[in-house]
Formats: sequence, C-alpha cells, structure tokens
Amino acid sequence: MLKTRQNNIVLPAAKDNATFRVRFDECLFQIPDGPGQCVIIAYKGGDSKVIDVVRCSPRLRKDVRSGNKKWDDAIITRYLWLRKKMRQEGYDQITFQIVDQW
Repeated sequence: MLKTRQNNIVLPAAKDNATFRVRFDECLFQIPDGPGQCVIIAYKGGDSKVIDVVRCSPRLRKDVRSGNKKWDDAIITRYLWLRKKMRQEGYDQITFQIVDQW
C-alpha cells in the first residue's frame, strides 16, 4: 500500500512585484530539496483549480524555482508565469501542495 503525506504552502496575492517575490521565495524555502511532487492550486473566491503539477526526481525545489513555462509563444520562468497567472486570472492565493510518498 502506498501512503502519502501532504504539506500545503500558501502564496497569497500581492499588489506589487517586490512583495510577491518575497512571498514566493518564502514558499520555496518550505519545499523539500529532494525528489517529490508538487501540485499548484489556484483559488478565486470559493473555487479552486489545479494550474500546474511538478514532478521531479533529483531536486523538487530547484525545479519549482527555475522551471520554465510557455506564455504567448515565449518561454518564461515559473515565477513569472505564476505572477502573470495571478494577475490576469485574479486569483486570491496559490497553494503548493507537496505530496510525499513512502
């Protein structure tokens, strides 16, 4: 039988880029720097939506920090992608749900 443990790390919306960057970095320090999975969930009002899933064998934190996403035919960092997503979609918060399996 496969057991899982879930840790939720919340990234609230911010009005300015500097505050968002500081909060994003604080969230990154809580993500384990080993193998794992991370489900990124966005919340708007009472609704939630899975917007990304990160699976990484060697280093999950590094993949979340420096991973790339596509935005309007351009490749940008996951940080910029999340910031743009939050602003355009009007999300209240984003949750990083870390799923450990043992």
